[in-house]
Amino acid sequence: MKIPRWLEKVAGDKLNFTWCSGTAFEEDLEKYKLIVHCGSCMHNRREMMSRIRRAQNHKIPMVNYGVLIGHVTGILDRVIEPFPEINT
Repeated sequence: MKIPRWLEKVAGDKLNFTWCSGTAFEEDLEKYKLIVHCGSCMHNRREMMSRIRRAQNHKIPMVNYGVLIGHVTGILDRVIEPFPEINT
């Protein structure tokens, strides 16, 4: 429940959420504006890359739970600070 609250706070409005778990992944991505995905421990690289490509093909941003949490809590910049090649 924290992630939906954080996203609504960032958006400044109520948002609609859909959840899926395990091997489920929505077929129709057109209705989404953002995909928040777990670290993919239940998927192999091929499956995860397929999901990323599908999101890219629909121009839907996709973010990992941990990266999202770091961003909305304001610690992401500090976490990536030691890595100047990704600290843009």
